[in-house]
Order: sequence, then structure tokens, then C-alpha cells
Amino acid sequence: MRNKALLPGTTLKGGKYRIERVLGHGTFGITYLASCSVTVEGELGQMSANINVAVKEFFMSEINNRNEGSNAVEGSTGELFTNYCYKFRREAENMAKLRHEGIVQVSDVFDENNTAYYVMQYIDGGSLDSYIIKKGRLAESEVVRLTSEIGDALHYLHSKRMLHLDLKPSNVMLDKNGHAHLIDFGLSKQYDATGNPESSTSVGAGTPGYAPIEQTTHNDSTFQPTIDIYALGATMFKMLTGQRPPEASDILNEGFPRSLLLQNGVSPYLATIVEKAMSPQRNNRYADIEDMLTAIGDKSNIIADIDDDPTSFHAPVYGPPPFHENRQRIAPTPTVYGPPPVFENEENSKRPNENANDEDDEDDENNGGNNVYKKIIAVIAIAIVIMLLFVFVSIFSELTH
Repeated sequence: MRNKALLPGTTLKGGKYRIERVLGHGTFGITYLASCSVTVEGELGQMSANINVAVKEFFMSEINNRNEGSNAVEGSTGELFTNYCYKFRREAENMAKLRHEGIVQVSDVFDENNTAYYVMQYIDGGSLDSYIIKKGRLAESEVVRLTSEIGDALHYLHSKRMLHLDLKPSNVMLDKNGHAHLIDFGLSKQYDATGNPESSTSVGAGTPGYAPIEQTTHNDSTFQPTIDIYALGATMFKMLTGQRPPEASDILNEGFPRSLLLQNGVSPYLATIVEKAMSPQRNNRYADIEDMLTAIGDKSNIIADIDDDPTSFHAPVYGPPPFHENRQRIAPTPTVYGPPPVFENEENSKRPNENANDEDDEDDENNGGNNVYKKIIAVIAIAIVIMLLFVFVSIFSELTH
């Protein structure tokens, strides 16, 4: 990004924001870590403090440039740049309307340097994608917790008639406490009360592996929560296996790779949830996010799954936090399903089949003892017969002589 990104120390909006370093960059923008001076007021007076924020600059990497020694963006007069810059501002305006702790907050938007910027909450952590790469794959209980948090944010988003349309691990940030936050609403789309899009632009194609077939083919522009549900299932797949999920067309033609989940130690119950969420046919997916999260926390299904295979022991599964109007996170209460308890009297703790096996073992031991006695008696009898024959031969020899 040399000669393209703003240099550290550059100020924006009359010195309100000071660029510290580049956090990341993509096809349509560069994100910076910046410091911002704020004033805190109290009953006894006021004081100034610096806080960290993230500043996103609209910058199309394929057509824009920045001359050395200048902050102005070159190549910003074409129709393509103008149209996408408008969408960039709309992204900021839509995000600013959202108030949920699982969605990054946007506080400011402005034009400068022949382009647009918006200011958002800085999440001091890393992306979920980086975390998965570091760990290899995540434990089932952690996957369920993170899915619950991401799903809760999506549930709120859908209640505002908005779709994210680009959910994937790299668009989820984890803070220092490990909580998930949705970012990058560049493909998001706002819908009206009738389910029709507020803008005429088509739905973005999304990211291969995380986008269902109907998103990549643009067959329908109506409000479809099932698009984000597919992406959430694909995100679970990545967390559970550490591997990129297959593309929707591959699942349609070759089937869902359930065996890959099971080989990675995923319980059959959770594998079924991922498979349902990633169904190529949208009518076979969960109808909404809340249905999917309810399935994850449905303890009766977990018990039924264990009963189907009494020899298996599944990892503990945690239900999602309940939905609350104030949208505060509540730590999930673990429900653990373990092997049968061990009683003090070990003989009483045996199952009927085990007792039956013990009785069979006793019968085998008794039969084995009887067979030994019979063999001893037979040997003695043979020895007596041989001795009698020997005596008979001796007597007969003496008589003949």
C-alpha cells in the first residue's frame, strides 16, 4: 500500500482524527487506526482524553492512486467511483442506525481528499479468521458460544430489515474478552416493510464458500434471511474444521461433506445443524436465525442424539444466551451430558447385560472344573486297567512254565 495509504501522523477533519497506522485494506477501502481527542465533562469540570477509533477510507485499489507527498485521491471523477462512493456512504449511514453490542458502532462520516471516510468503534483484538488459523480449529463449546453471539447480532440486524450478505470469519472481530462483533457492511442491503430493497442495486455475490447459490446467481432480490443463515452455517464449518467450506454448487452436486465434520470430532447433532444451515435449497434451511439458535440450544435434541447411539459420549453442548430487549450478553449456562454415574456398590452399578455376562462366566468356570475332574478319573481308570493287564500277563507266564 506504499504511495496509496495515508502516512502516520496525517490528520483528518481539521485535526480531529490522527492516523496512527494501517489496520487493513481491501478492494474498496483502507482501514486505519486513528486517535481522536474527546472532551469528558462532569459536575466539577471537564478534561480532554485521547481514544482509539478505526477510520475507513473509500479507496478503489484498481483505479485509485495517491501521489507521493499528497493526501488527495486520484481517479475519483469517474462514474464507477462515484456510484461506489455513494454506496460507501450509505453503508456508514445504515451502520450508524444500528445499536447492538455485537455490531461495530459508526459515529461519523465525512468527505475529504476527493473521497469519503467513516469513523467506527475500534475493536482491540483480531479477526475470527486469524483466531481459527492460530488454533487450527475450535472446540465445539466455543463454536456454539461464538455462533450464539454472531447469531444474536444477525437476529437484531434482520429485525431492522437489513441483510449483511458477506458474513465470514474475516468479517467478525473478537475483542480482548473473546466476544464477537460484526464488521464490513459493504454488501449489506436495507429492505422496506414489504420486503423489497430500498436501492435498485443488485445483491452482491458474496464470498465463495459462504454465499448460497441464490446469492451468486442474483435470482431474487427480496428479503431473504436464509442468505445470512447459510453464511452462518459456513462460518461454523470453518470454526469446527479449520478448513474453508465447500462452495454451494459443490454441495449441490456432490453432497454435504458431513464426514469431514465427524472426523474432526464434531457431534452428529451439531453436524446436522451445520448441514441444514448450508442446504443448497433455501427452503430446507432454518426459516430464521432464531430457529437456528433454538436448535443449537435444544437440549431435548441432544439427549435424543445420545440415546440413538448409547455407546458414544459427546462433548458438552451449551445453549445460546436468551434474547433480551436490552440485548445484553448473558453468559450461557453449561448443560453437560456425561456417561452413566458410578455407584458406591459396584455390583449394583452393573447393567443387566453385564450381570448376564457375569452369570455366563460363572457357568463357564463350573463347566471347566467338571471337565478337569472327569479327565483325572479317566487317567486313573486307564492306569488301573494297565496294571491289571500286567498282573494277568505275569501269572499266565508262570503257569505256562
